[in-house]
Amino acid sequence: MTHPAQTKTPNATALRLAAALIALSAVFACQPSAGEDHEPTSLAHATQRAAAELDRAQYEAAREARETKRELGEELRDTSQRIDDSLERAEQNLSTIDERLDAARAKARSEGRELGRELESEVSEAKAELEVKADALEEASAERSREALAELDAALTELDRALDAVAS
Repeated sequence: MTHPAQTKTPNATALRLAAALIALSAVFACQPSAGEDHEPTSLAHATQRAAAELDRAQYEAAREARETKRELGEELRDTSQRIDDSLERAEQNLSTIDERLDAARAKARSEGRELGRELESEVSEAKAELEVKADALEEASAERSREALAELDAALTELDRALDAVAS
């Protein structure tokens, strides 16, 4: 709760106190001061002045209340506008982030497909190279086997001749 001195508009107690002080000053205004030559002001006139002062105080309090209400309304509208602007910027930022994330996902999928195609091509090339090498090894192995068989056949033929020569 705020202290009455902290608010711009006086409360009812402050207005009653002001009216009482004005009325009291009006009563003292009716009394002539020591050494004064003028005639004292009538009580009715003093009360009238006090009522006028009270009216002015009430008018001023109402004016200040209206001014405070207007200022608070402006501050509320400004704050509301700042909040709306901040929310709009946040929504735009989220939208931008979503767009960037979607673009990054699409790029990653595209790059993944491209990388997959490249790997598939490299695997096919390596497989073809291995098949060529396997065929070459098989051919070389078959050639060596033929040569070895030919050498073995020649050695057996010579052995047969040597055995025939020894037997005759």
